[in-house]
Amino acid sequence: MATLDIDEGVMRRLREEASRRGVTVAALAESALRRVLDAPAEAPPPSDGLPLSSWPMGPPRVDITDREALDELMDQEIPWLREMREETARRRARDGEA
Repeated sequence: MATLDIDEGVMRRLREEASRRGVTVAALAESALRRVLDAPAEAPPPSDGLPLSSWPMGPPRVDITDREALDELMDQEIPWLREMREETARRRARDGEA
């Protein structure tokens, strides 16, 4: 015999179901636990995380190992990035940084 601390809402449902079935709360709880424990275990999630979506994107638009080409493409595609780079360059020039 054991004592369990069961949420009141769950306990209320357990009592109602036991009454409906004409069995004791203990018998219904034991039956439910046996069913859960005897069921095959669910497969664990993949160890490499969530599945990722993928889709064809065509050929690369830039060689990411070419820093200048990458910066140029990013400046074309992301206007605020170009503005930020220009502002940073102005501040460095003003402050005498390399």
